[in-house]
Amino acid sequence: MGMSKFRNNFFTNELTIWLMLVLFTASSCKAYTKISKPVSDNSDSDTSIVTDQPSQNEKPDSKPAEKPKPAPKSEYVEFFGQLYQVAPHKEEFTVVLIMPFYFDAETDLEKRTAGILLDYYMGLKLALKHLEENGIKLKLQVYDNRNDTTELKHILWKKEISKADVIIGPLMEEQMEIVRQYGARQNIPVFSPLSAINQPVNGYQGFQFYYASSPNLESRAKSLVQFWATRHAGKKVLIIRDDQPFEKQFVPILINELKKAGIKYTEEKHSNKSNLSVSLSATDTTLVYIPTFQSGVVNTALGKIYSTKRNVIVFGENNWKDFEDNDYNFWEKLRVHLIATDYIDYSSPEVSGFRREFRDSFVNDPGLYAFLGYDQMRFIGDFLMAFGEHFPMFINGRDFRYLCSSYKFENRAGVNQNTHMFILKFADLQLHVVE
Repeated sequence: MGMSKFRNNFFTNELTIWLMLVLFTASSCKAYTKISKPVSDNSDSDTSIVTDQPSQNEKPDSKPAEKPKPAPKSEYVEFFGQLYQVAPHKEEFTVVLIMPFYFDAETDLEKRTAGILLDYYMGLKLALKHLEENGIKLKLQVYDNRNDTTELKHILWKKEISKADVIIGPLMEEQMEIVRQYGARQNIPVFSPLSAINQPVNGYQGFQFYYASSPNLESRAKSLVQFWATRHAGKKVLIIRDDQPFEKQFVPILINELKKAGIKYTEEKHSNKSNLSVSLSATDTTLVYIPTFQSGVVNTALGKIYSTKRNVIVFGENNWKDFEDNDYNFWEKLRVHLIATDYIDYSSPEVSGFRREFRDSFVNDPGLYAFLGYDQMRFIGDFLMAFGEHFPMFINGRDFRYLCSSYKFENRAGVNQNTHMFILKFADLQLHVVE
């Protein structure tokens, strides 16, 4: 079925599709449990005795005075295994999703983006169904900003947007900045779903509720250096550079973190003529990092490293696993580790259940962005159910794991950044998370 036809069928028959969904138990269980009901500030009990009989000092035909309703007190919830005290909060919510869905996609890029966002949206809707089954009362409002700044501003002028509890989207960092400023004025938490925020935020410094779900370059560098410092203390790092845009942007940030951590490093420019044995220790293990997305660079570098017969641990990017010409003998012997912002364990019961339900619902296999959409909506919905409008007070500094994502937010340069990175080790012909 063509992508355009599938999109039209999906949105036209959405109600019918949702009636066909089959719940998988493990992924839809509640992330929180309410421990106690709110109690009165004037009493230690949440019950009171009411009688229909008049008192001795009351006339039989007089109307009994109404007892004032007790003010609600904080309640306790268990959330991801921890107990929290939560102030009274609202129980009905509105989430606004703003995305460039490209319904009339023309270019190849627009068509790829349309497919990604359809995948994301289907995962999000599946999460919303599970949240509703767990008791949340949530209204999702969806808007297409057509990747146009003017259209985005028209959407934000709508009165109903100002009543949102959370705004998700759009995609581009410059458009996210417009939504962030709007959220700051209206005091609405804003989530950047897929774009990393690498620039510090200027203005509206009092607004603390801007969240980037995708770790940025600084978070990536800090996670990698921390892993080296704790798991491989005292080891020297060799960085093999390829002069590509990502490497040029990321390596200076990484080197800054290496210097702060006191880790020794050397740099080697990728070349078929380079002699890596000079840069690799003859007596100790060398940590080799190759920051490239190019399969040719990876395979050439791994071959040259292997030929030195030196003791190494190689670190690279998660997209390496998608190369068609990988030599996994090199991977095993060179102890390859990959750096990833997400990880799907296809052997887990939760992932298997999600894939099965997704197929039954949409007659299609879920892609990575379906998992991301599901995880992000579950994360936001779980927090709204447990903490209501107070949820920003409980997010930062804690680690929350979902199907393919882990969220650990820290406030950096005016943005609450998700700082969690997965380090994956290749062993026994499989990638495993290094916990």
